[in-house]
Amino acid sequence: MYFAANASTVTIMTTRFCYCLLFVVLFHVTYSTARGRF
Repeated sequence: MYFAANASTVTIMTTRFCYCLLFVVLFHVTYSTARGRF
């Protein structure tokens, strides 16, 4: 994931936060759908 060696810490943390948030949302949607509470 280190595609830019000169990337600022803020950019890296923001990217990680976005990925984590997306993962949580997808997991929540999948879990809710599996329980039939779409």
